Amino acid sequence: MTEVEVTRLLSELAETAETLNRESDSINDVIERFEDKVRALNVGIEVWVQDPDLASSLDEEQIGEDAGGNPLMEKIWYRTQLGFGRAFDTWGLVVRRVCYTWDAGRWVLTRETHGPSPLRDVSRQLRIAALAAFPALLKNLQREAAAAVEAIQNAKKLVR
Repeated sequence: MTEVEVTRLLSELAETAETLNRESDSINDVIERFEDKVRALNVGIEVWVQDPDLASSLDEEQIGEDAGGNPLMEKIWYRTQLGFGRAFDTWGLVVRRVCYTWDAGRWVLTRETHGPSPLRDVSRQLRIAALAAFPALLKNLQREAAAAVEAIQNAKKLVR
């Protein structure tokens, strides 16, 4: 690559970076406005968006050794998910990293590895990815709120 090509690429990157920085400054405003609207509804139910996840990686982890001393490996799928829940005693948009393991032919959620953390405190890349998951979050909140109403109404019928 010539010096002229490198200079041109750096110039293009500088323009794109300037636009990215200007646009990403508005991300926190969008997140705060969305979070305020959801929080104002006072749903008070924790939900997580399974799809789309914000980031994921597939890995293998040694979980022990067999009788011959050979390593026993387990498939691990790490996913970062958007949710609405409590972090630091405040309801809001949060993210968590969870671990799924392969068991009996399907992926099973086994543990939370990090979080929940406020969405506004995570990387720019995760905040941008979260914007696309807002509609799914609203659908999940609606579904879970409706299920809670039904459970409450059914319980009231039982005690009458």
